[in-house]
Amino acid sequence: GCTASNSLLVANGGYEGGGAHGSELFNCALVRNGAGSIGGGALGGRLINCTVTGNSAAGAGGGAYDAEVNNGIVYFNTAPTGSNYSGGVINWTCTNPLPAGGTNNSTADPLLADGFHLSAGSPCLGAGSVDFAGGLDLDGEVWLNPPAVGCDQFYSGNATGALTLVLRANHTNVTMGFVVNLTAELTGHAGA
Repeated sequence: GCTASNSLLVANGGYEGGGAHGSELFNCALVRNGAGSIGGGALGGRLINCTVTGNSAAGAGGGAYDAEVNNGIVYFNTAPTGSNYSGGVINWTCTNPLPAGGTNNSTADPLLADGFHLSAGSPCLGAGSVDFAGGLDLDGEVWLNPPAVGCDQFYSGNATGALTLVLRANHTNVTMGFVVNLTAELTGHAGA
């Protein structure tokens, strides 16, 4: 039930609303959050220029459940029902499948450079509405006209820099023959 701007909500968990619950979020990234029931990234609330990726829910709405999403990216989330979203109002957003209602939504792969930064070839560039773009993007950069959707406005001069790679294992002490799942996380500004 909070208001957050230009924030990273990463690797949080809860029974409902793993990343945020009933909150108003502006220019935020919700990445790798999880819920034991509904709303892995967000439950309810309002998300403006937010990127919701890699979240999961045990029930419905892996990315967002019953939320209002404008100028967003809600992609690459998982849940048994509604992997990216379940219910809510979705406008000017890149998500899959296409919502039954809403306006100016796209199912195109957002072509992210990492968990929330856009690549130079992203279809999300210039796909947003100026009516929702306010303040600065997550990196403190000015929104273009028309703005990108999601929390990042791509600028080619700022798109490269230091990268960090983290490799996580779901178990660290195992016997031979035991399956270990690895997850890689690349952060920083990648140029591709």
